Amino acid sequence: MIWDAQTKFIMGKIDEAAYQAEIEKWKKAGGTKIMEEYKADYLKTHKK
Repeated sequence: MIWDAQTKFIMGKIDEAAYQAEIEKWKKAGGTKIMEEYKADYLKTHKK
């Protein structure tokens, strides 16, 4: 979902506002949870 929006943005098929809307849609569809999981794993492996 996010990669499709990124590709469309790079190719000029959608503008920045549409790209941001796609990001928000992705977040609501589970993207926020994915970001939280990646962050938690990153913090586990990069402890100071």
